[in-house]
Amino acid sequence: MVDVTRYMGVVFVKVGDVKAAPGGVIRATIVGVEESDRYDKLNAELSNGMTLSLNTTNTTTLALAYGTNSDLWIGKEIELYVGQVEFQGKAQEAVLVRPISPKIEQKVKPKKKLSHDLDDEIPM
Repeated sequence: MVDVTRYMGVVFVKVGDVKAAPGGVIRATIVGVEESDRYDKLNAELSNGMTLSLNTTNTTTLALAYGTNSDLWIGKEIELYVGQVEFQGKAQEAVLVRPISPKIEQKVKPKKKLSHDLDDEIPM
């Protein structure tokens, strides 16, 4: 027997896949995150065997929910649905992410005050 999965190529989630799913949503768990070989984007590998190319909207959604370290996204359940995004000034349908697993409480580091900030007194 030969496992043929390596010959099948990557199956990316498309708008039509989500629309065809029961209730118009797909639930899956993130099992891996990799940088795209072709585009300046991340790809999220999902438990259902599909891959989601993460646009800026989805990357931001996941980072706000689970942190900016993509290793923390692994094991998190998400829901995919069809929504609208603006691309080149026009609204278009896209696969969007909704976090299902509880969000991670994140501590935000305060920005350091630069020594040359504009609130210093002006010497006369």
